[in-house]
Amino acid sequence: MTFEGRVGWAWPWMVGTAVIFAVPLKSLWPIALLVLLPLVVRGWYMRHGRQLRMYREFTAGVLAEALLAAVVVTSIGVSILSLRVPLLNWGWFSVVARATGDASGGATNVVVVPLEIPLLAVPFLLLLLWVLPDLAAAEERVFRLGTRGWLDGLWRSVVFAMAHLVMGIPIGALLPLTLAGLWMTWRYFRGGAERSTRYHLAYNLCLVGVAVLVFVLLPLALGEAL
Repeated sequence: MTFEGRVGWAWPWMVGTAVIFAVPLKSLWPIALLVLLPLVVRGWYMRHGRQLRMYREFTAGVLAEALLAAVVVTSIGVSILSLRVPLLNWGWFSVVARATGDASGGATNVVVVPLEIPLLAVPFLLLLLWVLPDLAAAEERVFRLGTRGWLDGLWRSVVFAMAHLVMGIPIGALLPLTLAGLWMTWRYFRGGAERSTRYHLAYNLCLVGVAVLVFVLLPLALGEAL
């Protein structure tokens, strides 16, 4: 079984354990450790750094298109969640968010949780940037490799979106993530998994930049202003 397969099999048990500890403790630490553990193991496997070559393959065009895709997908997601439909705004992380005093009590992708803990923010960000190319490549192998036509691509993109539910995202994010999957499918059709991985990595990098802005830089700036 591949590393992705082992993590996928163990993830529901890991999530359940983390929630059991996080809710009564009213702490984000169990969730942060849930995110960090597989990334640290993956980072060790990738310790020779060969995956970093993908960053050197970026062009201005790739980054610009990925940024546009990230803006479109994020805007659609925000529009859907702004409707305040309880079902669409629910994800399993909502349970933890309410227990830990998050005013919004909302769901989110738990990958950003370590950024909310000052002690972890910088080392986590460095670790994430280290493994991000490999994570993008793994998702392309699972969800794009071997796609036959747009009908198959649509189905795979829906599954791609649904797979992110285990990361705590709200149900309303399924549509924008499906669209993101279709965009990556289009890139796969134009140049295979190598090309779609490059765009996927650039897209994820844009989202990481947004997360750093929202969870690290803005709180620091507002704290200093106060």
